[in-house]
Amino acid sequence: MDYDKEYFDACMGYMSNNSTSARAFSQMLHRVRNLKENNILIYIGDLYYSENTILYYPECLENNLLESYDTKSGLGNIQKYNKCEELNTKHYLLNDFVNIIERKGYEWEILKDKAKKSEKYDYTNRIEGIDNAKIMQEYEYKILIEKQKEGKLNEEETYILDKYFMSKKFVIDIEKIDEEFIEEHFRNEYLIDNYKQFIKNEETIEKNFDNDLLQDKVEKINKIVSWFIDKEGNKQDIKSEDLRTNFIGFFKDPSIKQLFNSYPKKGGNKNIFNNVSNHILKELGFELQKKRKQYKDKITGKMKEYNNYTIGTCEILTNYLKRVEEKEKNEEELKNNIKGL
Repeated sequence: MDYDKEYFDACMGYMSNNSTSARAFSQMLHRVRNLKENNILIYIGDLYYSENTILYYPECLENNLLESYDTKSGLGNIQKYNKCEELNTKHYLLNDFVNIIERKGYEWEILKDKAKKSEKYDYTNRIEGIDNAKIMQEYEYKILIEKQKEGKLNEEETYILDKYFMSKKFVIDIEKIDEEFIEEHFRNEYLIDNYKQFIKNEETIEKNFDNDLLQDKVEKINKIVSWFIDKEGNKQDIKSEDLRTNFIGFFKDPSIKQLFNSYPKKGGNKNIFNNVSNHILKELGFELQKKRKQYKDKITGKMKEYNNYTIGTCEILTNYLKRVEEKEKNEEELKNNIKGL
């Protein structure tokens, strides 16, 4: 539809995730060509915008993510642009929209909302809610799941289910879940899911866009892991200066910061080892681990120190694997005891 008469006073928009693309949203805002009020007010909620964001672009997908896919012409070429839009919509909706309107010559600004925001399901309240939630009885599970399907869960019941699923995901006695555990593990469930897929068989991870390009991330992480393996296949440490040099070459690939979109777009080299651990290796539950080494200076004879790095599992995954091992051991002992009766 295209309405070009000057009839409507103003246009307002409502932008949110999981709705439509920035391109389609821009088109909808322009259905009416002539408005009495030139400014368009758009509600963006908690959508994130950063001037440092690097959007996905078709050439990047073609060169780095779709190597085995014919994108030169016809349907393949169309798919390339569709996939690019799909990724930008999923990760950078507001940035993509700003990019579109700037190309069209519009001016824009983000207005600060002075109104008090709802705190019903914010991060702090949810952690407190899970911590204070009662422990669900077995008979309550089906009841709450049915209410969840119908969208009828109240806030307290949501926290009860959160606590229950957290105990199952991280294989921990629900009685031991306290505020400290929740703060450390809340919204980190993906570590367990990704690690399981990686351990099961990394070659079976599909190369698609619905799993946040996990297979592509595994390829990049494996490159880092390979630095810590010598020619005989044994683990080796790397000096900090050598590791930093490796990462400088690693980040020359423009697809790295697009795959791991939480990685700082600027200034990431200042704390490069922490940033790699927190924004790249953590996707599979790994991290860089520092070791202090001493050596005797040949000239002065004095003892000096330097940093070495190795790679290992992060604390969340390490503790999870210990609990899984302990659970399997207890189950095996129980089976043997039953057989002995």
